[in-house]
Amino acid sequence: PFFWHVPLTGGNGVEGAFGRCLGLVQASEVGCKTDKCGEDRGLEIIEVYGESYINVDLTTPQGIERADALGLGAHPVLADVIYSPLLHPSSRLFLHDSASLSSGTVLPRGRMFALFRHPVERALSAYFYLRDHDRPEDFPENVAAYAASPYVENNLLTRLLVDKRRGDLTDADARVAQEILRRKCLVGLYGDASESVRRFRHYFGLDGESASGGSIGVAENCVRHEVDSKLGETGGFVPPDGGSAVYRALAEQNKFDIMVYEYVEELYKYQGHALFGVGSQGQSSAR
Repeated sequence: PFFWHVPLTGGNGVEGAFGRCLGLVQASEVGCKTDKCGEDRGLEIIEVYGESYINVDLTTPQGIERADALGLGAHPVLADVIYSPLLHPSSRLFLHDSASLSSGTVLPRGRMFALFRHPVERALSAYFYLRDHDRPEDFPENVAAYAASPYVENNLLTRLLVDKRRGDLTDADARVAQEILRRKCLVGLYGDASESVRRFRHYFGLDGESASGGSIGVAENCVRHEVDSKLGETGGFVPPDGGSAVYRALAEQNKFDIMVYEYVEELYKYQGHALFGVGSQGQSSAR
């Protein structure tokens, strides 16, 4: 499993549920919060905060390059789940060379899953995060000023999907982003976190998993706590009314992300029926 961790969409809750509650070995950036991540170290499973991690950092291109050189993607027995916010750079972890393929080893295919949050809500969360962490001296004092400032995010979701960090976006870019998700991603919604995590677990065969030494009931309670506590955080803000000037300004900055998110909502409904027997199929445009 490859979890595409879109910033500020509840990925920490998923990581907590899979690691702390289900006892999975994870690869993110946490394994490099130790002294066991030097250039002279090979891949190792280490304990961090009582959870099992691989000693890699998948939040930077350099860290992904190191993990790839050490063969992270070609060692299915090491990591149970891989996390990264960098979608396109991380794909190299699952592109195995001809030498590996000719060895007869069955190598893993990356199966992508992700949580998605309404772009305006995510943009607001980004404001409060930036305000409270490493705030620049000229950072806006309020959300209205932030929405009109150079610090406001501009269609981050779409840009990450189509690998276009700068320059203008078009409707065609949003359609490409939608198609990538349709073909490649099991989607979940921040606003329906419990059901989303349930789907993730079922899809990857983790329904009966529990942390070492724990009962299934204990694991279920633990997962519920991780999801409710970490994905239920509001960051101390109330989303603005849909007709307010702040909402309109943030929506304009993220109009392509809103197009993609609205498609994700349809895809979530369709996958719920097609893969998990939830609701009725109807005539979903996500097909």
